[in-house]
Order: sequence, then structure tokens, then C-alpha cells
Amino acid sequence: MSGTRVIQPVTRRSTTSTRTTTTRTTYEVFEEGLEGWDLELSLLVPGLDQYMDLRLVGGYYNFEGDRSDADIEGWRTGVELRPIPALVLHGTWYESDRIYEDNWLAGVRVELPLEGMRDAFKFRRRHLAERLFEPVRRKNSAKTSSGAISETVSTNTTTSTSTSSSTSYSSGGTQVIGTITSEG
Repeated sequence: MSGTRVIQPVTRRSTTSTRTTTTRTTYEVFEEGLEGWDLELSLLVPGLDQYMDLRLVGGYYNFEGDRSDADIEGWRTGVELRPIPALVLHGTWYESDRIYEDNWLAGVRVELPLEGMRDAFKFRRRHLAERLFEPVRRKNSAKTSSGAISETVSTNTTTSTSTSSSTSYSSGGTQVIGTITSEG
């Protein structure tokens, strides 16, 4: 058996690029109390006060923060019903939902006197003296704002390129290197 070995030139080229970017960022997380004011005007509905107290409430509020964009301001209106002297039902609508995370706030409050506990649970007319000595109800919950401030400290970009060469088939003709003879 005889044969011919055929060799063709082969060339292969490949290029690989890698780019890595590292960014270092610092974050400052904060919570701050908002500064501002809250004005309220309350009106007792005349005539109905012989049976129970019904107050119409209106007001305006304005709060702002030094380090955040949490400026909250707007109108509010509400109603406060006292069917008996010890029980207060109230509901308030706020123009901005950012102050309490909703536009509506409703609740029930029980006010127990130190003296005359029986009279506090009777349907009756409250006298002006009782109203004058009624405690002032402050909104003691602090209005706060929180957030984060980010700052880019450094950015590092690294680029690496590697090239490797190997062989691939060419489209040219064949080249005979030698003849192999085999006898059997």
C-alpha cells in the first residue's frame, strides 16, 4: 500500500479583551426631625352642645428638613365628637399624605377625670367650666425624615488584552511532503 501525506498551512488568530471597573461609594444614612409648625382652629357646634360636644377642626401645617427634601405643608380639616365626657371620637383629613403616610387619620380617645368618675360616663351637657379646664392636647409625635446621601469616592478601570496565535486551514493548494510506501 502506498499513500501520500498532504500538509496544508493553518493559521488561527484570537484576541480577548477584559475590562474591569471598580467604583467605591460611601453612603450616609440619616434620620432627622423636621422643623415647623402646626396651627389649629376648633369650633364647638352651638345648639348641639346641650346633648354632646361636636367640634369642627381646621388648620394648616408646615414642616421642613435641613438635609432632605421632605418639605411637608398643607391644610387639614376634621371633626371631633364627644358623646359622653370620657369618650372622644375624632377623624382628620390631611392635604399631604406624607405627614402620616395617608390622607386620613381617625381614632378614639378615653379621658378619665380624677374626680367624678360616674359623671364622665353619662350623657349630659358639659358646662363651660369643664371645657375651660380641659387639658390641651398636643401632637407630641415628632415628624421625621430619613434618607441616604451617596458620594463616589474613587473609580478604578483596568483593561487587559491578550492575543494568542494558532493555526487554521488556508484555502490554498496542497503540498506533498513525501510518499509513504508500505508493502505487505
